[in-house]
Amino acid sequence: MTHKETYRQFCKTAEDLPVFAQAWYLDVVCQGGDWEVILVEKGGEIAATLPYFLKRKGPIQYVTMPHLTKFLGPYILPKYRQTKHEARLLRQLIEQLPKLSYFKQNFHYNYTNWLPFYWQGFRQQTHYSYRLTPLDDLQQIYAGISADYRNQKIAKASDVLQMRFDLPMTEFYRVAALSYQRQQMPFPFSEAYLKNLITMLEQYEAGKVFYAVDQDQKIHSTALLLWDKTSSYLSIIGDDPAFRSQGGGIWLAWQLIQYTSQELKLPTFDFLGSMIEPIERVRRQFGAQQTPYHAVWKYSAWWWEILDVLRKR
Repeated sequence: MTHKETYRQFCKTAEDLPVFAQAWYLDVVCQGGDWEVILVEKGGEIAATLPYFLKRKGPIQYVTMPHLTKFLGPYILPKYRQTKHEARLLRQLIEQLPKLSYFKQNFHYNYTNWLPFYWQGFRQQTHYSYRLTPLDDLQQIYAGISADYRNQKIAKASDVLQMRFDLPMTEFYRVAALSYQRQQMPFPFSEAYLKNLITMLEQYEAGKVFYAVDQDQKIHSTALLLWDKTSSYLSIIGDDPAFRSQGGGIWLAWQLIQYTSQELKLPTFDFLGSMIEPIERVRRQFGAQQTPYHAVWKYSAWWWEILDVLRKR
């Protein structure tokens, strides 16, 4: 079997593999390039993996993060997650990377040991996600939400909104795009891209679209929630600016926290960041715990870093 075929089989047995690293997820999100995977065996089994999104532009070959993929990076079987094993396994993964102009990935916060990457000339920046865990006492979680959100947003919206699951894709895309337009930002992916992802999430029972609607069937907020065997992840949440002051997005986030606990029976709800100050403030007002993760990168030469910066402008 090829590395990809072997990895597809491995994904079926890796109990705590994040949804973002599942082979079927990468099939959908890695548009404009392709995904590859590095495997390391130990004791006759796959002990470590490193899936990555490979893109090419002329002579430039580089690794970056796909859309709607918060984390990738290495995965190590739980029984080998000790320093004495990790250093060797991670070094073996790094040594198998192809020749690249540059490499950029966000590692899942389960992996705190990036030292072997540092030894190979990679650089790192600490980023933060925001999580609520454990979710076994929802009353305590609710009490940890700021009084303003509880009394002025969630309580008032509860009188006029209900959560539903049957939103047409065109409407979900429209409302999600409105949030970007309000911030004068282009929506980063097409409706077809989003539709393909949601179709696969539903097929693998790993995600669903939710929305908040009032008595007049007006859509206030929409959200895409993903999940795996350990956590749910708030991937996209958007508000119609016409109703934003009524707190539908805050109310919907609270409904999804309850859904994660009561329906999915998962211990963790992950807001997926953000490093952007206004968004971070919202996450913090939910009482979410700041959780660090590593953004790791390496340029093969200094001019690639300059070209990469210029490309983003």
